[in-house]
Amino acid sequence: MDKIDGRKLKPEGRNELRRLVIRLRQQSGMNAKALATVAGIHVSTIRDWLARARREGVGSLTEKRRSRPGGPLPEISFGP
Repeated sequence: MDKIDGRKLKPEGRNELRRLVIRLRQQSGMNAKALATVAGIHVSTIRDWLARARREGVGSLTEKRRSRPGGPLPEISFGP
């Protein structure tokens, strides 16, 4: 199976991939290396997901919005 380039997936696809990995772990008890092979994601990423799900719950794996905070830009002065 080819590796998945997560950067090309939409946020919904990335969230679904994380849920799939967690569900596989819960149902089959596969180790991180086997999950990485099945999902096509690097094993250290899988370990990070599993650790965060253990610490903070599965809901913590939902992707947050990735952009700068809204609002007006601060005033910048150039000189006296």
